[in-house]
Amino acid sequence: MELKIFKSRFKFKRRCPHFGAFWIAILATCLALVVYLTGPDFLDIMELKAYDLRFQTRGIRQPDPAIVIAAVDQKSIDRIGRWPWPRSVHARLLDGLSQAGARVIGYDVTFPVPDENSELKMVRGFLESYEALGIIQEGENAQEFYHMMVEAERGADNDLELERAISRAGNVVLGLFFFLSEKEAGDQSPESLARDKAIISPYRFSLVQHLDPVIDSACVTRAFGVEPNLERFTVAGLTCGFFNMNPDPDGVIRWETTVINFDGDYYPSLDLQVSGVYRGLGRDDIVLRMSVFGAEGIFMGEDVIPTDERGRMLINYQGPEGTYPYYSVADILDGSAPPGTFRDKIVLIGVTSVGIYDMRFTPFGVTAGVEVHAQAIDNILNRDFIIRPDWFAIFDIVIIILLGVFLGLLLPRMRHLFTIFLCLAVAGVYIILNQKIFENYGLWLNMVYPVLQTGFVFAAVTVYRFATEEKEKKKIKATFSHYLAPDIVNELVKNPDLLRLGGEKKVLTCLFSDIRDFTTISEGIKPEELVGLLNEYTTAMTDIIMKYNGLLDKYIGDAIMAVFCTPIEETDHPARACFAAIDMCKNLEGLQREWQAKGFPKIRIGVGINTGEMVAGNMGSMQRFNYTVLGDNVNLASRLEGANKEYGTQIIISQYTYEKAKGIVLARELDSVRVKGRNEPVVVYELLARTGPKDFSEGKTGHDQDGRNIKTLICLFEEALFLYKKREWKEAESAFQRVLEFCPHDGPSMVYVKRCQQLACSPPPLDWDGVFTMKEK
Repeated sequence: MELKIFKSRFKFKRRCPHFGAFWIAILATCLALVVYLTGPDFLDIMELKAYDLRFQTRGIRQPDPAIVIAAVDQKSIDRIGRWPWPRSVHARLLDGLSQAGARVIGYDVTFPVPDENSELKMVRGFLESYEALGIIQEGENAQEFYHMMVEAERGADNDLELERAISRAGNVVLGLFFFLSEKEAGDQSPESLARDKAIISPYRFSLVQHLDPVIDSACVTRAFGVEPNLERFTVAGLTCGFFNMNPDPDGVIRWETTVINFDGDYYPSLDLQVSGVYRGLGRDDIVLRMSVFGAEGIFMGEDVIPTDERGRMLINYQGPEGTYPYYSVADILDGSAPPGTFRDKIVLIGVTSVGIYDMRFTPFGVTAGVEVHAQAIDNILNRDFIIRPDWFAIFDIVIIILLGVFLGLLLPRMRHLFTIFLCLAVAGVYIILNQKIFENYGLWLNMVYPVLQTGFVFAAVTVYRFATEEKEKKKIKATFSHYLAPDIVNELVKNPDLLRLGGEKKVLTCLFSDIRDFTTISEGIKPEELVGLLNEYTTAMTDIIMKYNGLLDKYIGDAIMAVFCTPIEETDHPARACFAAIDMCKNLEGLQREWQAKGFPKIRIGVGINTGEMVAGNMGSMQRFNYTVLGDNVNLASRLEGANKEYGTQIIISQYTYEKAKGIVLARELDSVRVKGRNEPVVVYELLARTGPKDFSEGKTGHDQDGRNIKTLICLFEEALFLYKKREWKEAESAFQRVLEFCPHDGPSMVYVKRCQQLACSPPPLDWDGVFTMKEK
């Protein structure tokens, strides 16, 4: 019995020569998982630095122009005086920003204690003395002097002046500061805490959505005390929010704390409040969602701000310090800021002076704290978030396991030199994909552990192979090569096209479409709006092409190229292409109404269709290729698309397409043209409507438009074109004018009227064949 078991194990080992190396890789993967779950500090710091490197690799992006900074810089300190300034200066600043049209004013500064004003102290001293000595009652002059001193007290009360300025502005969001440890909070009495909470409690989250019956808020950042503004300022302001920043262990600010739990209530950050005011949201429009695990996110109207369980939002930094425009407070007070600088803008007031620098470290380097708030507000307004919830750890674990299994299966089967290249390639590909996912989708996936895992498995497998398998490797490889090589050869013989480039000739129908004056349109709208517009357009057009079994060949900027009858052959491909073109134009009309309601310019397209012999197949290099079509007939379809600009039409088809689709589409002969790059003339038609026999997708019959009107237009145009070909210029011009009377905006008729006038003045030679030669593509 023991002998049988030994033989069985021996045979299994001979059949699976890489079994041991695979389990070594799995063991190395398990050790990597243990390291990941324990989370050594130095590896976590490495991942944080790799995260910062992603920003630096991505580079600077265009910030939101609606955010500017009013900087308390050294220039302002030199002109106004040392910090902190009298409250009257802040009052003047608020009045100046309000008059300049600022939409929201956010203060990255607190006013927790009354203003220290020597003039006010002196006046109040006089008043207290008068009242104590009873001098007020000693005559009319004494009373008059007393009233003068009361007025002087009001004039010297800088806090009153600031309170009135905040109230006049009506759009000021004040900042406050929470103490996040008992040491910071100090020995505050219960009465003091209750008083401070009463000041800020009206500005807590009014709506907290609990997803579980019992909520444990231990995950959310907790405060032990608060430093609010004076109550008079808080009441005068529109709202307030905290501006606490919590750096990571290496001192870099990567997270925005959006919510803090103070004495059982949840309070929003300054950045949330500023963003909500800018978007016109009320308190009830900002909702905190909580679960038993902590914060689940914050809803601002219809948008969701992703947070981790502690209520923190990753800041998607747009660039280093200076990404957002700074304007010195001194210039604002002097009125020297350019007109319109602050109109409808978010103005953040903060300190940037070197002596009192609110210095923060970010992935791009040292940045003023007020600009960190600007970055967070930009993310909220533009829904431009980086996502890294705690449950992403599951994804990291899966990646580590998959990499271990993948490398464990491949490394033992490769030569040592190739294993080095494989591991470098795997690590490099993962780093590149990680970066692209970060840039394009805003996901923070762990980079350090999977890359180290690759090296860890490589080292473990390599050591194992050198220790136990190197001598056996050649013998096993030589033995099994007799069995594996024939299988691979047989597979290549069965399907050699898998590794071969080339194509075959087929009769296909090619469709090109292009947006007219796209450059002009792109200059008139914002880049992000342009991308959204183009994506919506191409999605709708692509769906129509797919509806008629077309193959989307490629996007060429704003142009679309599609092919019909490949790779699946269909006999009615010319009709399918025509129906697709008609639906594309009709669908565009519906999109136009939606876009015009959003203020976007009107978009027009041109479509060209040709049927003929083309070469279809895989084109490219051995490393990278794609399925496409080539040939003179493809170029003709592209030229016909461009010909729409010449005739003022939307869809032009060639005679070859019309001959095969005749009877189920309505079209009129436009001209005989000789396109650029082709000597042979071709008769072209304007595709107007479908007549049947069916809708390919639903099996329905019917016309797109009033068939009688279209047929009348075709008859009138054919009569005029007949006279044009007979060189009867005056009669032809009159005939085309009759077409325009029937259809005033008919582009081809307008073109022919001009041609007839030109040819009447300068007739063509006697051997004129009626072919129009196009000069442009």
